[in-house]
Amino acid sequence: MARTARIVVLTLVSLAACAGSEELAPVDLERDAGGNDVHDLDAGTSDTTRPDLDARAPDAGEPTAPPLACEVEPCFERVAGNGANAICALTTQGAVWCWGSDGELDVWNPKPQGALGRGVPVTDPVLAATPMPVPGLDSVVELTVGHGDASCALRNDGSVWCWGTQPEQGFSSAPSRVEGLPPAAHVVADSRMGCAVVRDDRSPWCWGPSWSSLLPEGSDGGATRVWKGTRPVRQIGLGVGRFSGTHDALLLLTEDRSIVSWGTAPGRPSSLAEGRDLSPATIDVVTYGRWVGAYRFIADDRAYAWSTSTGDRVANVIPQLDGTRLLELGERIAVDADGRVFVWGSNAWGELGSLPEELLRAEAPVTVALPAKARSVASAKGGAFCASLVDGSIVCWGRNLEGQLGRRVRDGELHPRPERIKP
Repeated sequence: MARTARIVVLTLVSLAACAGSEELAPVDLERDAGGNDVHDLDAGTSDTTRPDLDARAPDAGEPTAPPLACEVEPCFERVAGNGANAICALTTQGAVWCWGSDGELDVWNPKPQGALGRGVPVTDPVLAATPMPVPGLDSVVELTVGHGDASCALRNDGSVWCWGTQPEQGFSSAPSRVEGLPPAAHVVADSRMGCAVVRDDRSPWCWGPSWSSLLPEGSDGGATRVWKGTRPVRQIGLGVGRFSGTHDALLLLTEDRSIVSWGTAPGRPSSLAEGRDLSPATIDVVTYGRWVGAYRFIADDRAYAWSTSTGDRVANVIPQLDGTRLLELGERIAVDADGRVFVWGSNAWGELGSLPEELLRAEAPVTVALPAKARSVASAKGGAFCASLVDGSIVCWGRNLEGQLGRRVRDGELHPRPERIKP
């Protein structure tokens, strides 16, 4: 896993190094009432909340996914995954389906951690690799699958339900409600923590280990407000080190186009706007091992990336995606408003949509041939990718050692051709 992390980070750095040297105006730094660093940005942002949760109209010119025309059952609206052992998907009926591995995979000593949310540990590889609904979870409007086998779902009543890593911190093998959290409009999970934007005043709340550096001093680990600022928050980016609270980081994208950030990761995310005039439409924060490794986001039809692991202090454009109206930017994968999927990096498992002997590695993003336009994308451990399509199906390709391709089997074969999952 560490080797894979290094490959992904090096790929992002290599892509960033190709960025142009255009000089942009410096951004003024101010302090909010809570003493946090704030960067004020100028351009528009995009709304990531569901219409039935938030009455705000999307920003003018915001990229939207191709329309969904359900031709299969179950009809999947989107897929979610951020480099963990499991992939999950949301149906148009508000149900959640998951498949892959129930936790860290060890052939001799499996360690199920509830990543599949089925209520009991799943050690049978066939059952784990078979897409199945998460029992008792319905009316879901937003789904997040974090790095480290932690997932959360937001229901239409504003309640948040989580499962997976660290049962003692609010995650378990079955979805359990996050107590003490006001009705939410947006949720994100990563490793052993979760955060949400509440509906009422759009303030950020988080929960997890009481010793996390992201929680207020004296916290018991339960859901609590983590920022004293009064500006409404649009979206949260969460990066959590796997074992130590000293490598956690939090990004808040506010409604007034500012970024508020804190944490103790090297090259902390407040470096985001140093010497550059940026306005993220989407922020995606990921982790590798113990470190907050790479940050990626979309701003003004540009994809940006930088890595704290290599000491980078400024986000750089991924030039090959410059000007592409991206909907999502994940770990080595992206999807644009035209439904095209881009992948880059290693092709050891056929994750570039071709055999390794045809293309061993791609420093620049390449398009993957899909049976229909894509609406969302997800990544899983070691080079497994999935995309939800406009016909309501989900296709997956790449590595299948953990059963993350949803084919009812776990194997070490190459799978360069995207194939539909088998519920």
